[in-house]
Amino acid sequence: MIVVCTILILLFSFLIWLLITPIRLIIDSSQNKYFIQWIGLGRIALIATKEEWFFRLKIGFWKKKIGFQSIVDEWTKEDKTKEDKKIPTTNKKKKKSSFFKSMEKVRQVLKSFNVKTFKVDIDTDNYYLNALLIPAFQVLNKNNQHRIAINFRNQNNVLVNIENRLIKIIYSILAKS
Repeated sequence: MIVVCTILILLFSFLIWLLITPIRLIIDSSQNKYFIQWIGLGRIALIATKEEWFFRLKIGFWKKKIGFQSIVDEWTKEDKTKEDKKIPTTNKKKKKSSFFKSMEKVRQVLKSFNVKTFKVDIDTDNYYLNALLIPAFQVLNKNNQHRIAINFRNQNNVLVNIENRLIKIIYSILAKS
């Protein structure tokens, strides 16, 4: 009985941990970092080198490198098998779902995300246009963590840090159902 209770408590604790652990999306073009990370659980990163682009998947201690060519090969393989196995469609009554209701759910889920950092540095290669855009972007800037800036150094960079938790996503889906 004690063993069963211990296993149930550990399982329940793990589920609670999954619900409250943050999920982060980081896009940093200045350092070529593009990844989604579930803190403490795993990460999938897009790595861009001069030769190739690939995904690096890390879950706990397990690591896997997946190239784009292998993904494309699998997609083309699946398309060929789908063409061979055509299933005749039957006329079934589909449950009508409102487009606007589904878009409202998508909007609620998107509102659950928290933008921690949003920085964009732009250079248009036109000094006159850069000078005209500086006052416009100064009005849009909230603070140092959320800003769009014009530079004259021929650099275009994006830094985005978005965070959410699984519990917030589930709550936004289930709310107002």
